[in-house]
Amino acid sequence: MVNDKDKKNVSAQMLPESDNSGVSSNEKNSQFIVFFHLSGLFIIGLFSYYNSMNVPFVYDDYQNIIDSIYVKDLKYFMHLVPDGDYGFRSRYIGYLTFALNYWFHGLAVRGYHIVNLYIHIINSFLIYKTILLTANKRLFTDFTGDKSLRNMAFFASALFVSHPIQTQSVTYIVQRFEILATTFYLLSIIFYIKARTELSAKKIVYYITSLMAVFLAMKTKEIAFTIPVTAIVVEFLFIERRGKSRLIIILSIVLLLPIIPLTIVHGDIHRLLSSHKIASADTSQYQYLITQFAVILTYIRLLFFPVDQNLDYDYPLYTSFFQTKVVLGFAVILSVIMMSLYALYRSKKSNGSEKYYLRLFAFGILWFFITLSVQSGLVPLMDLIIEHRLYLPSIGFFIALLSIIEIGKILKGTKSFFPVIKTEFVLAIIIVVLCAATVKRNRVWQNPVALWEDVVKKSPLKARGRYNLGNEYSRVGRFDDAVAEFDKALIILPGFVSAYHNMGLALMNKGSLDEAILCFKKGIELDPQYVDSYVAYGNVLVRQHKLDEAMGNYKKALEISPQMPKALNGIGVVMALTGDPKGAVGMFDKALSLKPDYAEAANNKKGALDIIAERELYAATDMAQTQKPEPTGSKPTGGIVPAQGEKQPAAKIAPQSEPAKVARKVRIAHYRKVRIAKKEKILTAKRNESALASGLYVIQLGSFKDLTNAKKFSKTMSKEGYVANIVTVIDPQGAALYRVMAGKHHNKAGAMATMKKLKAAKRTYVILRKS
Repeated sequence: MVNDKDKKNVSAQMLPESDNSGVSSNEKNSQFIVFFHLSGLFIIGLFSYYNSMNVPFVYDDYQNIIDSIYVKDLKYFMHLVPDGDYGFRSRYIGYLTFALNYWFHGLAVRGYHIVNLYIHIINSFLIYKTILLTANKRLFTDFTGDKSLRNMAFFASALFVSHPIQTQSVTYIVQRFEILATTFYLLSIIFYIKARTELSAKKIVYYITSLMAVFLAMKTKEIAFTIPVTAIVVEFLFIERRGKSRLIIILSIVLLLPIIPLTIVHGDIHRLLSSHKIASADTSQYQYLITQFAVILTYIRLLFFPVDQNLDYDYPLYTSFFQTKVVLGFAVILSVIMMSLYALYRSKKSNGSEKYYLRLFAFGILWFFITLSVQSGLVPLMDLIIEHRLYLPSIGFFIALLSIIEIGKILKGTKSFFPVIKTEFVLAIIIVVLCAATVKRNRVWQNPVALWEDVVKKSPLKARGRYNLGNEYSRVGRFDDAVAEFDKALIILPGFVSAYHNMGLALMNKGSLDEAILCFKKGIELDPQYVDSYVAYGNVLVRQHKLDEAMGNYKKALEISPQMPKALNGIGVVMALTGDPKGAVGMFDKALSLKPDYAEAANNKKGALDIIAERELYAATDMAQTQKPEPTGSKPTGGIVPAQGEKQPAAKIAPQSEPAKVARKVRIAHYRKVRIAKKEKILTAKRNESALASGLYVIQLGSFKDLTNAKKFSKTMSKEGYVANIVTVIDPQGAALYRVMAGKHHNKAGAMATMKKLKAAKRTYVILRKS
């Protein structure tokens, strides 16, 4: 029995130490630890991704950012229900962030990467906060592990922010949809917990904020569909029961579930459900589901041992449940779920910290499978496995993993100082190793060619990897290599229409026009609705001066897709070449109205306007030359008649008429232009004579928009024995181009020898030029 004196002593011991400010030393210490942990997470995030800031746009970045009309004009975001396709409507918030990036700095990749990295670091902060909030003091009344909980929250968040499995979500710019949806997902859970545990009037504000976060998450990416289910799990695991209020809260959350289905109904269902030609159209729900049992086993392996990461896995589709990997995956999944249920059962018979960590372990397991269910469930998706799908589920994995460690400490009774330090030291070493692995993985992303070469190395029999590697080879001017990769893709997947089309483009760029035509024809034969091939076929025909046939292909493209800028541009080119520059300007204007940043159409319009201006100039000059003076005594031109009997020479009268004045000005301007042209011609001739005298010849090997790629290509050519150098020029739009030139040859014979060497090495050169 405790007497009054003992009670006073106990009360005195329980009172926190405080200073004159009224803030307890324990609170100060707690705030310092939290600040220290958050600072550590920030540093770990920066260190892990410091070398990802200049990773260029790759793969889906082109469609969703570079070529997206929504990103380049904020007008699409000014309506409550904006116009646009399903993808835009369903991911409205994500596209808005890309549009703001573009508004501030255009297509400079660094800005996009900075935003992605900061979102990733903020997510680690939110994980830390979520874990701390789950320790409800009213439900876990005798919980005593505040310090251990903060340490556990820090290491779980640190594993999340440093793990290389996240590189595809963070470094791959377009996957901002994934990481931003995760931000809103976590915010919704945090504010839900605060609303359910707060006793003051602030709980209403917290609850409304939680609902807003749910809405924002669902308008960022479809993975947010499971938020209500996760909130229900939180309710039953960490919130003190309150009778009818719980049912009302849960019901209001469930009412948010239709947001995504309604968006789908409002959108284009056909476009949503259709898949790329690469994906198998015969994949059934059953086959997809049983394959996911094996996929989840691979996901768990990647979380424990992140080796052999791949942007595009060549994963087998399983057709029977009784195949070994499917059965093994199902057994592992079932075992883990049984472990979580057992942890819940044990938590009912436990108290204090053990009860809390058992429930936290179950929460982590349930989080992992609930959040993974959207993309690894019954609805077949194009890709069987892809790393960014682990971004949100991995939070549950790290929570469960650290909970097991804490449970192990409690069960072993490890209250001594050394075992705790030992555990934290091991975790710190693991985090350092993970950071280094993330940095190493980001190096692969720095060069799109290297990235897809890595894919082809790991998935040699997958057509999509070969196809994308061919695209990257084409972008850097390696057209022979590109054609080889497209050819391999077609061996793997003979009906791959896009591979035929892009191989045709590569052949066209290297000058093999007849072979390019065969590719375009084959693509059209396989898919008569493949509109891009009609346009590309027309472009080849224009080069061959077969303008009537080219016009037919452009018109066919417009029949299939009436709002296609490339087809309108092609028709404009043909009209300009066949003597109708005014009609051509109209076509270029239509193309630019559909795609305002269409540089090719803008340049062609400028050229057509120059033709029109030149015609008007010569027409006005001809008109002035036809207005010659009439013989003396005849009626003067210009409508001005002299006084009766006056013999005034018409030559002095006609020039005073208005048409004559205009013609005179035009004639003077024309003569001035001719004189300037003559002077420029003389200067050019002198420069050419000087160049010929010095005998300097160079061969252009390629032209790059990115200086880094130009330097790498120049270095490659230097290793092959060429005297390579980079010349910077400015294109008509004011952007810098970096041309890689081979040699300064003192005579034409030397230049021809270099060209012969390039041909033998199957290297592509552009032109022979004197400088």
